[in-house]
Amino acid sequence: GSDDSRRNAAAALANLAYSHEANKSAIARTEGAVASLVKCVWNGRDDVRNNACCCIANMAVGSRDNKGTIASSEGALLGLVDAARKGGDETVANACGALANVCENHDPNKKLLGATLDAIPVLVKAAGTAKTEVGITNAVCALSNLAADNPTNKRRISSTPGCLQILVQLAASSTPETKSNAACCLANLLADDADTKVALGRIPFAFGALVELVSQGTQSGKENACRALANAVHRNDDNKTAVASARDGVSCLARLADNDQIAAR
Repeated sequence: GSDDSRRNAAAALANLAYSHEANKSAIARTEGAVASLVKCVWNGRDDVRNNACCCIANMAVGSRDNKGTIASSEGALLGLVDAARKGGDETVANACGALANVCENHDPNKKLLGATLDAIPVLVKAAGTAKTEVGITNAVCALSNLAADNPTNKRRISSTPGCLQILVQLAASSTPETKSNAACCLANLLADDADTKVALGRIPFAFGALVELVSQGTQSGKENACRALANAVHRNDDNKTAVASARDGVSCLARLADNDQIAAR
């Protein structure tokens, strides 16, 4: 069909898959459906690519089976990385969202994206330069999911030039959702990683930004910032001193510890 037909078909599939488990599964099981979406990601006009990325993102969220089906379709993950690198503003946002969803709680996809497909530098660049807030927060979410419980990806992400600085800046100044995602990503990167703890401690205002988020953030922002601070100071005396020295560092954590709305992690 024409590019317009492909655009509209991908949009229809994306809408069918959105928050509908039976439709997600039906699309994934339909012979040739995922392959056709991947073809649109690679070969379509930008609006076609955008809708195909959106559909893949919707299919992957919360479905381990679909994550595997998508990843096993030839060129799917690499196509999403390419769309995140070269697409228009909305395409970058949806490609980053798809990457976030396909690697969430899926160790084989984390490994493949982190070690083989060069996704990490693309996502770091999107986190720092994407033109839409959705693109930024989706890129940060993808990095966070890649880092979770994967030491190799943590090192690759933390050592990417500018990455930690970008995450600190986003935790300090962005939308509430992006602040929370940035703090979550930092928490995942800091967990049991001594080098990242040292590197974060060298960034001016890193702990001040996280303390501010503990004090003023949304519920999820507070929780993620607390987790990031807890991981940063674990077995690192310099960071303990820096957090304790940050304005209201101890007092806001003490207040939060007395708040029964904050669940233990």
